[in-house]
Amino acid sequence: MDVSLRMEKPDPDENELLSKGYWQKNLLLDEISGVMTSYIAVRRKLSVEPREDKARIVLFVGGRGVAAVSDRVYPVNGIAILCPPFDTAFEVQTDETVVKYLEILMTVTPAEYASRVDLNRQLPYFLNYSECDQYREQIKSVKTISRTLLPVDIIPRLAIGSVETTGPDTVQTHQHRMLEQLFFGLPGNHCRVTADDQEVEFKENVLLHIPLGSNHGVTVKQGNTLHYLWIDFFISAQDTSYIADTHISMNAE
Repeated sequence: MDVSLRMEKPDPDENELLSKGYWQKNLLLDEISGVMTSYIAVRRKLSVEPREDKARIVLFVGGRGVAAVSDRVYPVNGIAILCPPFDTAFEVQTDETVVKYLEILMTVTPAEYASRVDLNRQLPYFLNYSECDQYREQIKSVKTISRTLLPVDIIPRLAIGSVETTGPDTVQTHQHRMLEQLFFGLPGNHCRVTADDQEVEFKENVLLHIPLGSNHGVTVKQGNTLHYLWIDFFISAQDTSYIADTHISMNAE
């Protein structure tokens, strides 16, 4: 089994950003079957058409502006998530800053796409980072802040959240064979990720693939911050029970 820890950091072309008004780069191309991830920077306005048989997830990670879906307009200021309906375009317009976001296109099965009418009743889905529910998890310390950006019942076989703590601290070594996982380093992130016998430095604005089934964990040293998004792509819809089994909502406390 290939357990290589692959990661990639975008480096926007300022000339292209100025001339075209946006810049886009695919990250970790073909790393996870059925998943395409891109980093996009918008200086003015960008209109994006839907992709057939694809769910689109937009993770805003910087800048200020607005996102529009049909007749709905959402203010963007820093970290937020937007999931448009499967068959609907969306638009990003900036407010004198460069809006940066991670775009995920995930292939859905014919049955999942056929059910898009039911799914679209929950879409568009938009959530600011400050509004995220928090949860606890056994593998993390009591000082760790864990957030849920996208619960498992919005987009089929997908969940997204974040982890934040300061060093010294650890996310204990664990594994999951039921899902593929990406990490994305948020501003200030500076920690180390291990997977089986490998170890890499993991910083901000980096997309990292956790090898499927690997024993992996994260450590952060004194004076540093651990702050990243986790993006879970479940192999089967039945596997999503992993979230309910391991994430203890703090809202019920």
